[in-house]
Amino acid sequence: MNYAVVKGTGYILVHTPDMVMHNGTTQTTEKITNPDSEYLKKVPEHLRKYEEVIKYAPNQVYIGNMTPEELRKYEMPWYDKEVSNGDRFGKYGEIMPQDEFIGLMKICDAFDLVKIEKEFNKEIKEKLTKHPLFKEEAEKLKEGEEKEEIERQIKENGAEGIYHEGKLVGCVKRAHDIDPNLNAHIMFENLVVKASGVLAFKHLIDKNGIDEKSIDYVIECSEEACGDMNQRGGGNFAKSIAEIVGAENATGSDMRGFCAGPTHALIAAASLVAAGTYENVVVVAGGATAKLGMNGKDHVKKNMPILEDVIGGFAILISKNDGKNPIIRTDLVGRHTVGTGSSPQAVITSLITAPLDKGNLKITDIDKYSVEMQNPDITKPAGAGDVPAANYKMIGALGVKRKELERKELASFVEKHGMPGWAPTQGHIPSGVPYLGFARKDLTEGNLNRVMIVGKGSLFLGRMTNLFDGVSVIIERNSGKVKEDMEISKEEIKGMIAKAMKEFAMHLLKD
Repeated sequence: MNYAVVKGTGYILVHTPDMVMHNGTTQTTEKITNPDSEYLKKVPEHLRKYEEVIKYAPNQVYIGNMTPEELRKYEMPWYDKEVSNGDRFGKYGEIMPQDEFIGLMKICDAFDLVKIEKEFNKEIKEKLTKHPLFKEEAEKLKEGEEKEEIERQIKENGAEGIYHEGKLVGCVKRAHDIDPNLNAHIMFENLVVKASGVLAFKHLIDKNGIDEKSIDYVIECSEEACGDMNQRGGGNFAKSIAEIVGAENATGSDMRGFCAGPTHALIAAASLVAAGTYENVVVVAGGATAKLGMNGKDHVKKNMPILEDVIGGFAILISKNDGKNPIIRTDLVGRHTVGTGSSPQAVITSLITAPLDKGNLKITDIDKYSVEMQNPDITKPAGAGDVPAANYKMIGALGVKRKELERKELASFVEKHGMPGWAPTQGHIPSGVPYLGFARKDLTEGNLNRVMIVGKGSLFLGRMTNLFDGVSVIIERNSGKVKEDMEISKEEIKGMIAKAMKEFAMHLLKD
């Protein structure tokens, strides 16, 4: 079988402190249920400045300026420590400030729904023209709106305000008078998904020297859905993102699976390429404003900054085997099926050991497991513990049960085969895929031979089923051989048949 390869990655974060207050579900719900709450009064005091976000170690890991192993050297908690070499731009992408991202939302606005105040528009246009990826698009930005018109849209027409540094700088208009799926709040969310997806896609192209016109298909796998009252999740984020980045030869569709969505999309993309349906498929996901400040109450209660202040995004290029990049073993896939059950042991067995057994592999044959890579700096204060560490302990314990490692080796297994979590709690973002950028390097330039990407999802959140979900896939170092190298030509086959027939005829004649 000729497998697809991971040919490039892009990872981005966007610092959105005002969106924490005005668009994060925890805060917007609090405004409705308890508008005078002490929590809402304290939120502004616990929002980080952009410079602090840049110097935060997990964020530097996410964009590729630090490795997971380097993060391990920092004593927790991490939020009160600064990295000395923090930078906006990294090996895989960037951390964009909020004001420039608002301008990017306008660039991605196809229906003139985003209205930006004149002076602010002038400022962000000037900044974006200096951005290495958006100069041409920024130059096309038209003059902004009067502030009075923006205030009128919010007051009279239900527009959603856009804020920066506590000030109203624009709005997102509703796209329909009565359709709840096209109201201003939903359009704001969807434009954020699109814009952050575009930013990740742009970095994928730029960092890996990819011709955007060579891309055949795009799969978008964030947690939002776009549509109207007749088809609420009809889509299509994928093609809308491809349009902005100039992937004019691509088609595409959206794939949803809660937190497991990106791993589902990765397997689907690799399968499409392996089947020969498409040569170059991009898996992309924008961020979710709803998740901003999700655990904010716990962070404020413990007198720490609200760490869920960034939108996350990524883009991955899956291409046909080039004999160099890591191969995606679509024949070694783990699946949480309908009949698997929800016990931790059942889940781990279906996702981890089932694909290993199929490939005659041991748990220790996987050099690195990328599970739910949530940043424990965020989850531990909220009472959810260290999610990656818990997963690694379960995998290690299963290895002990299978007699593939000794009980005394459990601690060293977690350190050797695991990683500290560094991804923002954006739902789909932590689910296995944050490691792919590092995995590509580790499996080509490094000394690793095999990794596993694991995605898990909570389907019960949609109130359609109580089922859990999850998929996994093994990615390996490329042997350097591609199918074409191993195939026998038609002429060679004819020659072999002719030779065999001749030898058979000679044998009959002798008899």
